[in-house]
Amino acid sequence: DILVYIGNGYLVRAMTPAFELMGWNPRRMCATPFVIATIFDYGPKVLEGWYGVDQFDERNPVFQRFLDAFAKRFGRRPVHMYSAIGYDTSRLIAHGLAFAPEESREGLKLGLEQIRMLPAAVGSEGNMMSFWRHDHRAWKGKFWVIRRIRNGVNELVE
Repeated sequence: DILVYIGNGYLVRAMTPAFELMGWNPRRMCATPFVIATIFDYGPKVLEGWYGVDQFDERNPVFQRFLDAFAKRFGRRPVHMYSAIGYDTSRLIAHGLAFAPEESREGLKLGLEQIRMLPAAVGSEGNMMSFWRHDHRAWKGKFWVIRRIRNGVNELVE
């Protein structure tokens, strides 16, 4: 048996206890509820046994450099996709502004469109960020990964 939850919300929080009550232990997969719940304290408990899509890989050297710098400054390591996405987005904006031919909305757009092959913290090693005139989807490569919660630990699935 397998259950794939294609919802967008916290219903997944009620599913694991319901499965336990029913005595049913299917393989379980979800998308965004996994990403959201894993940053909260309740995440590992309610997602035990679940597989899900996520956007961070602790082996990504760009992500590791960000985490090292963050820990040095703030004394903690935010190992989750929100920190990787925040870091990448900030870098894209900074590069876009640096490349902008003028200080305007159009200037920023043109500046962003000059970004090529900027190594990303999101996803696995080798993921890059680039834009072009008709391509405004930044991440190129393996920017989604599969993770699971096993024995209360959020781990990467190969």
